[in-house]
Amino acid sequence: MNTNFNLPQKLNALQNGTAEPLIGSLPTIRLALSMFSLALMCACYGSVGPAVVLSVSGLIGGLLVRSIVHSRFVIEAYDVMFFTSVCVAGVASVYAQCLSDPGQLASDAAGFFELSTTNMQAAATSEEIGSHEGPLAITSWRWWYLFWSQAGIAPERYVGIALNCVIVSMCAATSAALGMLVRPESTEAARQLRFWIANCGLLWLAAGIHIRDGFVLLTSLLLIFAWVHVICDPRSLRAWLTLVATNYAWFALADELRRGLSQLGLGLIAIYCAITLWRVIRGWLPRKSGVVVALMACLLSAMPMLSTEFDTIESVAIHRKAYDDLRADTTPSSSAATSLLKSPVPLVRFGWGIVHLFLFPVPAWTYLRNQPDSAYFLFKTASIPYMWLLLPGVVACALGWQQSRSTHPFALAFILLAALLLFAAVCMTSIESRHALPAIVLLTIASCAGGETGGQAKRQLRVLRSIVLSAVVCLHFIWLFASL
Repeated sequence: MNTNFNLPQKLNALQNGTAEPLIGSLPTIRLALSMFSLALMCACYGSVGPAVVLSVSGLIGGLLVRSIVHSRFVIEAYDVMFFTSVCVAGVASVYAQCLSDPGQLASDAAGFFELSTTNMQAAATSEEIGSHEGPLAITSWRWWYLFWSQAGIAPERYVGIALNCVIVSMCAATSAALGMLVRPESTEAARQLRFWIANCGLLWLAAGIHIRDGFVLLTSLLLIFAWVHVICDPRSLRAWLTLVATNYAWFALADELRRGLSQLGLGLIAIYCAITLWRVIRGWLPRKSGVVVALMACLLSAMPMLSTEFDTIESVAIHRKAYDDLRADTTPSSSAATSLLKSPVPLVRFGWGIVHLFLFPVPAWTYLRNQPDSAYFLFKTASIPYMWLLLPGVVACALGWQQSRSTHPFALAFILLAALLLFAAVCMTSIESRHALPAIVLLTIASCAGGETGGQAKRQLRVLRSIVLSAVVCLHFIWLFASL
């Protein structure tokens, strides 16, 4: 195992040089599609407002990213994701304005839009929004709508979606930065990660639909980035101060985005302590005062949680029952898959939930067959083959996480375990793919940053892909025979 990992030296070797222009590195086809999407949105709304709002929003986000980082890979990740987000926002606007998309006009997205465009000068509260969780996201949208209303732009849906596009693009930039921490010497891994992130259907969903998942993803990635930075560079005082500040902000604000989300912070502390203890036991980390300081910093970052009343078991039970009831109303009770998803046994529910999130629904066109007039389900359908292709890389990464010489193994282990923790939380409650978006992005980072390029590794990946795709084909044949 590679334990001599000089992070500052390797990052400096990768980051030297000036940042490239905002669109200088983008493929021409992606830029052309984004311009066409802007024109399409202007036609759908009968105004030039979408072009103005999205262009200015992208510029503001791009300047903010450039003011924080100077790595061209991080900047390119933002640029590519933003122009991709503009494309999917154009598709979503056609569905909403021309096809009366029920996924946008009569669902959570409609509720978020209505709450965000009323009483824009006041911060949202839990009592005001009722069953719609996420007062922090609603407050952010309100300020954004208020800002543009002062500029003479009417509070139309595209204004909030423009903010979503910026947030999701910042998620892509943060993902690229995480990948660089884990494997800073590989430009090929950085390019692969940029490609995978830009083509994730669930990220398209978070960008193009008026929902809060982009906010949840960005805050989760920033917290995990702070932890990975400390793992890669434990002697950096700046990294420790950033970690403590990030944890305090997380515990204070996470539940304002999604109920129970702050409990992720405690899970990450437990994962870090377990990895640190393992390194000490195996002799990979000297038993010096630095270990004690690290553990004390974890306890310090957890202090805000000690003053908060957590009802983890009760909260999980309530959420699980609510989602089980909803699933029972929309899925035939005779379905064996549904019965396993509703199992009271945690291991059964977790194991089948992982299989369900990666390989189902069957057939793959189920969403489009049931809701052909919804962009929401169009983007979810696009995520299905993404999950099929992601799974072999994740398995290969998990099997060989200790073998890479250019990857920090413990940072990679932390990301994999954090993704497993997030998957477990989703499997115990909703088993909804978009709720697992932070875990899916983390697994994408691990797959790209932890993947090897040698001949044996490529052969292993081909075998794993063959197994997964064969399983998918078999599931579709079983569905076909069952439906005859």
